[in-house]
Amino acid sequence: MSKKDKKKFRKRIRAQILSEMSQQNQDSKDIPNTQPIKAVSNTKPQKKGEAIPKPDENGQSEQLGYIKKDLKKSAIIIASMVIFMAILTIVDTKTNLLSKTGDQIFNFFGI
Repeated sequence: MSKKDKKKFRKRIRAQILSEMSQQNQDSKDIPNTQPIKAVSNTKPQKKGEAIPKPDENGQSEQLGYIKKDLKKSAIIIASMVIFMAILTIVDTKTNLLSKTGDQIFNFFGI
C-alpha cells in the first residue's frame, strides 16, 4: 500500500472511529445504561484506536484486498530471489566465478 493510500485509509478509519464514538455518546445519553454486563469472549484484545473492519457486500473487509496485494508482492519477490540464487548456483558450477570472487573479497578484507 502506498503512502498516499495509507493516509487515506487512516483518515477514513479516524472518521469512522469518531462517528462511532459520537454515536455511542448520543446513545448513552438517550438510553440509561440498564443492560447487564456481558461476559468477555476469548478474542484477541483490540488496540486503542483500532477500528473493527466492517465487511462489504461480499462479506470481506477492505483490508483483505490490501493483504492479498501484499502477499502477491511478497510471493513475487521471494520467487525472483529463488530464481536468482538458482541462476547464480548454475553459473558458479560451470565457471567457478563466485568462488574466485569470494576468495578475492576474503583476501582484501583480511578476514
